[in-house]
Amino acid sequence: MRCFSSRWLASRLVLVCALPLVVLGGVSRAQPAEPAFAPVSNQSSLQQLTQTLGNTGLREPVVLTETGETRVFYLPVPRNTTLSEQVVFFHARYLVGEESGARLQLMVNGLPVFTRVYAGDSGTIDLKLPISNSESRRGFVELQVNWLSNRTLRTCEIEPASTNSLIIEPTTGIEYRVPESSVLDLASAWQLLPADGVLAVSDATLSQAAFDAAWRVGTALELAGKQLNIQSLAAEGSRIEVSPVQIPDVLRGHIVAERLTGQPESVVLDDAVFGGLLLLDPKSVLGDVVIADDALTTRLERTLAAFRSTLETPAQIAWFNDAISKTFLDSTFVADHNVMILGRGSSRVVVIKASAAENVAALFGLQWRNILNAPAVDVSAAKAKPLSPSGVLRLDNLGASTRSMDVVNHAVWQTDFTFRSVDFNGRVPNELVLDVAASPDTSGARPVLSVSWNDILLTATQLQADGEAERISARIPPYAIGQSNRLKVMLQRLPSANGCTEPQVGFPFAVMPTSYVRTDKATPEPTFNGLMPMLANKANLVLPADWLAHAPAHLSDVVRLASASGLSPQGAQLVLQAPDTEYEPNGLFVAMGVPVKSVSPTVSVNDDGRLVINGYESEQLNIGGLSDVSSIEVVHSGEYFGLYWNALPKVDKPDSGLKLVTPYELDRGDIAVVTSSGLVSWIDSTNPAGPTLTERAQSVFYEWRRFFSWGVPTILGLLFLVLLLVALAYRSGRRNGTK
Repeated sequence: MRCFSSRWLASRLVLVCALPLVVLGGVSRAQPAEPAFAPVSNQSSLQQLTQTLGNTGLREPVVLTETGETRVFYLPVPRNTTLSEQVVFFHARYLVGEESGARLQLMVNGLPVFTRVYAGDSGTIDLKLPISNSESRRGFVELQVNWLSNRTLRTCEIEPASTNSLIIEPTTGIEYRVPESSVLDLASAWQLLPADGVLAVSDATLSQAAFDAAWRVGTALELAGKQLNIQSLAAEGSRIEVSPVQIPDVLRGHIVAERLTGQPESVVLDDAVFGGLLLLDPKSVLGDVVIADDALTTRLERTLAAFRSTLETPAQIAWFNDAISKTFLDSTFVADHNVMILGRGSSRVVVIKASAAENVAALFGLQWRNILNAPAVDVSAAKAKPLSPSGVLRLDNLGASTRSMDVVNHAVWQTDFTFRSVDFNGRVPNELVLDVAASPDTSGARPVLSVSWNDILLTATQLQADGEAERISARIPPYAIGQSNRLKVMLQRLPSANGCTEPQVGFPFAVMPTSYVRTDKATPEPTFNGLMPMLANKANLVLPADWLAHAPAHLSDVVRLASASGLSPQGAQLVLQAPDTEYEPNGLFVAMGVPVKSVSPTVSVNDDGRLVINGYESEQLNIGGLSDVSSIEVVHSGEYFGLYWNALPKVDKPDSGLKLVTPYELDRGDIAVVTSSGLVSWIDSTNPAGPTLTERAQSVFYEWRRFFSWGVPTILGLLFLVLLLVALAYRSGRRNGTK
């Protein structure tokens, strides 16, 4: 059969000039523990989708034990899309240790849908609860689980600990149908990404730009709770596992389509098969998120052309053109955008061009994500919440609620935020200013207010509680600040009920919207937490240049360390170091597998699998025969601090992908030992008796030393100038007297 014309090729295949699509590397594609989408339904106009707790990142069962305990889960669904035939399925186990049993209540979007008392020793709960059709505007379905015990107590009696337990399985979730023609927006696509998915790159060997984009996107995904496996494009002629693909009638008997029917264990990946899967089921070969680079463009041009050359009838060619349009593989769509969705139905893929990777973390953050109501955008800049020019950040900008609450005896007000969610621009929180107001109660006692940051007590005081605003200030120590931060305000009132039958009532308390956090310029501390605020701003990520080969294996280590240390996927700069050359820092740095000038690491890992940790005067540990071990420690070279990473040699298998590894967080000490299962050991080698850099910077002596460093020379210079003027005046006076 004659190939299609060059004009057709120019108009159709130019669609891949900027098209960011990939094929997953290796003999087999790693499948998530739970599929993000159920198989396509038999109805041609509707498609069945499924979302579970496990798919959102809750891989372990959730246990409720306390009397009256409540847990709320948010199950992502497409925004602004009509959801029909919705069914909530709830899977759990229960253990009942009280004769009165326990009561389960389920609520969906604030409405009760199920309640029942469970007695007996134990049992399983498998529920399918139909809910009414609706259009989800919020992008999630709220499932509230209430686990209640049947008890009758007088008001003053102390409630004993509950012996009832409810174990909620990760398979709990929601099933629904959406129109086949519905267009998913980027905000929904990001939310619906599976917790264990695939981030695909073009090849085992990448360009610097593609490698740089991949680690930034991978870090942004991990920070969002999406632990994606990094894989590369499968080589032509390799075997890949595929699932049965629905073949349209027009392709029945087609040479390529027939190879994809049934349930083959694997199929040889040639260009025609790749092109066919690209149109029939993009996700089966593209994964969940893909990075766009020039190497992908070349591959796609060839594979789409190869598949079209196998089409034999006008009807098949017409189907090909229609499939290109339905999967958004047209030149205009791709050329005008750098973040987009390709494919339709259950086979959607999030595509990120390398040029947009630096902005992905902020773009899909809480501040900007809901703006992404289109399937494709062209982003030029995206940053986190900025500080005010005075370096002050209001608590309501962190999502804090400032509404009043009624407090009977004890209440907790809290707000949570990640350090990266705010553009601190090299600054760090150093003072908390709270404006609170509390009404008096009938006990006449002054309530006690306690304030903590990451469960570290900052201050505590007794309030006047006269209904007027009261200001409380507290210093935030550097060691209290982490990547995840929780500000907690606790109010304790004296019980005011008389007798056991009088019901207790609450009295208002509020954290005012004028409360704020004051920041100051960050000062480096020789600990992981001490360097985190600056790593979250600007730093150099220093890697060996030969890591561009076998990139997926090394990308996994980079993403894990970036996520653990607080390294910003937006502010960091990638530096590639030539083999066998030392890196000379010119700023804050994270060095991986690269020797650093004037740095002798405390921890060393040798080629024979030996781990050595040096102490103050002798070796603390010397052990051989290990594998899968890496070390991270805080070091300094000249005037610059940084992190030094080293690992035992391992055999790279770039074509088989990597096993999912456990994320970790460097939140204490200055030395850590890590394996694929996470952080296994940490050491704090800093001097606890000596002052920290921050304490020295804030001490009176340091302020006087700073004064002497510039003040004394200035005063001496002024004094010399005054004496010189006096001498000149005296000399001039004597001359006048002589005359």
